[in-house]
Order: sequence, then structure tokens, then C-alpha cells
Amino acid sequence: MATSDSVSLSKLIPFAQLANLDSVSNAVQAQLLSATDTAASNIQDSSFKLPTSVSYDFGVAPIKTWVHILADSPCSRMGNYCALQNSNGCVNYPEFYKCTIDKDQPLMPEFLPRARISFT
Repeated sequence: MATSDSVSLSKLIPFAQLANLDSVSNAVQAQLLSATDTAASNIQDSSFKLPTSVSYDFGVAPIKTWVHILADSPCSRMGNYCALQNSNGCVNYPEFYKCTIDKDQPLMPEFLPRARISFT
């Protein structure tokens, strides 16, 4: 009982040609090679050009980075205390309070190596 998946090779190829499988394989390989050679020559004839020179440039690229700071901090300002109004007995003193710092702090620049290679 033969299913469609198990078809024997003798039904597909006549028995006389089974002896010549090597020659058939060689013929198929030759046809594939000629087809790829033709395709490669068409590409080279149309627009494909091999590079004739190479130029290169090496250097470093600076990268600027920063950190966002959001924190509570003690702050101070000068206060003025006068014991009696309209008198010369006023005293300046530091006054401390809680303030919020919200800023971007730049860091030291980093340098990354770069390379540019171009083919012409």
C-alpha cells in the first residue's frame, strides 16, 4: 500500500535513467552555475561597482550628561530683628528654613571613540 508521501523513486524516474543519476546531478549543477554566473554578470553590468579606495577617520565624540537633582535642603537668609520700632537697636541674624532644590547638574563630559570608514 503506497500513500502519496511514499512514492517510490522508480515510478518518478524510469529505470534506464536511474543508472545515470550522477550525470543528471552534474547537469543540474552546471545549469545552476551558469544561471548564477549570468545573474552576477547582469548585476556587474548594470550598477554594481566595487570600491576602489577606502578612507577612514578616527576620533572621539564628547557626550554631555547630567543628573536631575530634586531634594530638600536647609537654606538660610539674613533676618533683621528690632526690639523697639524706630530705634537703632536692630540686629541682623541668620534665619534657617527648609527649601527644595530642583535643577539639572551637569557632569564631567564623557568621550566615546568613533570611527568613520567610507568606500569610494
